[in-house]
Amino acid sequence: MNNLEIFIVTGMSGSGKSVVLKILEDSGFFCVDNLPILLLDSLLEVLVQQNRTQIAIAIDARDKESLNTLVPKINSLQAKVKTLVSVFLNASNEDLIKRYSETRRRHPFSFQFNEYSEDKLAPTLNECIESERSMLKQIEKIGISINTSGLKPSDLKHRIRAIIKLNPKSSLIIIQSFAYRCGIPPDSDLVFDARCLPNPFYEKELKDYSGKDSQVIKYFKAQKRSSELIISIVSLLKNWLPFYLQKERSYFCISIGCTGGKHRSVFCVEEIAKELKQDWTTSIRHINL
Repeated sequence: MNNLEIFIVTGMSGSGKSVVLKILEDSGFFCVDNLPILLLDSLLEVLVQQNRTQIAIAIDARDKESLNTLVPKINSLQAKVKTLVSVFLNASNEDLIKRYSETRRRHPFSFQFNEYSEDKLAPTLNECIESERSMLKQIEKIGISINTSGLKPSDLKHRIRAIIKLNPKSSLIIIQSFAYRCGIPPDSDLVFDARCLPNPFYEKELKDYSGKDSQVIKYFKAQKRSSELIISIVSLLKNWLPFYLQKERSYFCISIGCTGGKHRSVFCVEEIAKELKQDWTTSIRHINL
């Protein structure tokens, strides 16, 4: 089993586990959905005999009787296989309700009662979500946590692919730009405010460009304040990221915001990412572009 690469996906129903499995399948993983935890060892034995080396397994709260065994099982496997990555997918109640409403599918927990009456009403969708969230609380910190609220499928695909490429002893740094008017991204570990820089939005010839365009880059690089901010943030990150990551943390999200998420924050993310890539696997995301 020491040549196995295992990817375990768990999290809230409707948060994107099926999407992640499809991404992993496209990347060459043999995927199994909704596997009971008690069958995990037996499955791995069979797949090893079939010379499978990349295996992805989705586990959810429907296996509630065995959930408390998942963390010990993962800890045990990590010592036996080449790599084991665990991802917990989450999303806000509002997003989950919206997704279920759009697909018109029933939440798995809505089947927990077989008969309904005036005394035993069917649980509401929100009640199902809250019940599942409470049940999964014991495993939500098993590995990399990804909040898929507002996350485009293409962004999720990019993030999962970046995780797959990780060296088992390295960490993935996500650095993303955002617009303050849309709120701070919920998956942020560190947040920096770029609104202290001049705003190209008010420059007629720059308004329609973004922080990735040469015209805007030239505008910022001509200003001492921009370079000072970049240097300060990079210095802080290079000094302190090793301490944030020292407890075998494999994922860390840095968010940089400005008013519209188009100019200042985008420029800062691009410049800072160049420096971080020298030491860590780094993935860039621009939420509002």
